Amino acid sequence: MKKVLLTLLVLLILVSLSCSLGQDAVLSTGAPKNSGPTQPAAKDAYDFTRPANPINVTAALDSKKAATASMTRDGGKLALTDAQGNQFLLEIPAGALDTKADITMTALQSLSGAPLSGGMKAAVQLEPSGLVLNKAAVLTITPKKDIPIKEQLIFGYEAGGQDYHLAMVDHKSKDIRIFLLGFSGAGAGSASDADFAAMLNSQANDASIRLQNEMGQVTQQARRESLQGISEHQEGDKVMAPEEWFGQRGADFLDSFYRQVVLKERTAANKDCRYAVKALSDSMTTLRAAALLGMDKDSAGNGKYGGDSLGDIMDKYGKMAQECKNGYKVDQKAGDAHIFGTFCHSIDYPFVLAWSMPGVNDGTIRFLPSSDKAGGFMLKGSYQAVVVFNDTGDYTVQKSDKNEPLTITMKGQGTTSVPVAGVTKNVALQNTVLNLQNLTGTCSEQQP
Repeated sequence: MKKVLLTLLVLLILVSLSCSLGQDAVLSTGAPKNSGPTQPAAKDAYDFTRPANPINVTAALDSKKAATASMTRDGGKLALTDAQGNQFLLEIPAGALDTKADITMTALQSLSGAPLSGGMKAAVQLEPSGLVLNKAAVLTITPKKDIPIKEQLIFGYEAGGQDYHLAMVDHKSKDIRIFLLGFSGAGAGSASDADFAAMLNSQANDASIRLQNEMGQVTQQARRESLQGISEHQEGDKVMAPEEWFGQRGADFLDSFYRQVVLKERTAANKDCRYAVKALSDSMTTLRAAALLGMDKDSAGNGKYGGDSLGDIMDKYGKMAQECKNGYKVDQKAGDAHIFGTFCHSIDYPFVLAWSMPGVNDGTIRFLPSSDKAGGFMLKGSYQAVVVFNDTGDYTVQKSDKNEPLTITMKGQGTTSVPVAGVTKNVALQNTVLNLQNLTGTCSEQQP
């Protein structure tokens, strides 16, 4: 018993450490080989439907676009068209309600805080909030303007914008059909691969926290039984030796961790390379822990957790992490000037943008950060090699929602001069705002 307990405690330590592994994981060596197909148990022993650290959003309702219907155990339908022309149809089947209820559907004007780079396209809030249904209702959304299939992210949230999550949909339907087992908000938006990756990574983090908590309860119960000299463990109607019970729970933990954490992290990394290090570290943790516990192969001798060996995983996600370059892009108008450029590093390192306007083709703005929140800049340029621009000043960085671009506000003073004529004019640069678009994946530096 003590040996099994010690081994599973090592497993828990490995899993908890995986959350803090950084770039060193990419450089690790040594890879025990596994081969063959990977099929862990078909059902997770630990299954969590609500995240431990949810994404919360803010929903603004359009009270002028609402519909209410009184429904009984026989069910019914409720339709609504919002201000943009999006159509919604709620169908509640017979037997879904225990008693008569007034059902209200209200359109959303906006949704902030959600990972939707293309924005919310169509959504409603259903009331009474928190109503639980005996049978799944169906909410069908028909957007006024088509949302490309690749960009569709269909979501739900609980009362007050809590627990934003991916909604359960009819996977066989071309229409947006959302299955609802309870009420609050639901809708569709336009999302990038980075948005999907952020959602998957959030779900993986939540599952990891809850799994570790569950396994913590198991190990503490096992410790109590061991110290009390208990020789039999009661699991439902089954009586087994503590070692057998503990081993089963350890295997359940690994299977659940692989399905609910590792696979989601790998999918997130395949969509956004910024998650490659996390996918690599937790994959390594799972495979090494399984090998340590003798749980890395199924009854046929094939690898349980992926056909890839540890070496294959390290090669794929290690290379992905090393080649992942992220940065920012600027391409916008500021008065008569066009400001543009790309830099492949974080905002707290110096970078240069170009600017141009009719007659000016070689303008530059050099940014010298003092932190990731502020710094100084130097603007230079010339007009037809006659007029010279020379400005300096300070800038601040504003970070709004985590999925929105950064903005830089520039404020300074300088001179515009005509050296050949000996003319110089003082100028002020007041609150020029630049939007920095996040780049993920392979970033190609474009600086003057």
